[in-house]
Amino acid sequence: MKAFASKIGKALSAALFVLLLVVVGTTNALAQTQVATLQHGEDISVFYGTNAFVDAHTAAVDGDIVTLSGGSFTTPMTITKAITLRGAGALRDTVAGTNPTVFSAGITIDVENTTIPFQMEGILLSNTIQFGRLNNPVFTRCNFFELKPYNLNKPMTNAQFLNCKISSFRFTYSYHMLHLMKYLIHSMALFLLKNLLC
Repeated sequence: MKAFASKIGKALSAALFVLLLVVVGTTNALAQTQVATLQHGEDISVFYGTNAFVDAHTAAVDGDIVTLSGGSFTTPMTITKAITLRGAGALRDTVAGTNPTVFSAGITIDVENTTIPFQMEGILLSNTIQFGRLNNPVFTRCNFFELKPYNLNKPMTNAQFLNCKISSFRFTYSYHMLHLMKYLIHSMALFLLKNLLC
């Protein structure tokens, strides 16, 4: 009888151990799943996996809110929509137990709609970020590896960086010269117009 009870005890212990492995494995898999939610007015759509942000960006329109979980996301080559983009943070939060939201590939942000400001919050961008047309963008609690201009004819204007870390901000010589020349030409044109009209 004792031998039988011992065998049952061992079998139950083994079954509980296997069940524990399954639960822990499922929990880890769920914890590692990237999630993006897209809010358009009252409607909310949910996307899963490493391409979740790409899918949410594709479905988004200007003015929508995209919220990303922690984890590393594949990004669209160019963010073209005036969205509010919220991540879980640029650093691991040990108190809440959340991982940072990470964009590890280079990305370009070039938003044609300049009436709605592009906003980004709580994202770790560990590669070069190129910026083009952006009017009044707001970046909050983001970590940037490198920022550089993308579209010299339509640069970013009136940008706000709030509680951000920027490791490198690259402006090329030609970028400085281009803006200096535009300023000089504009100033000369105003001077000539004033003198010709007087």
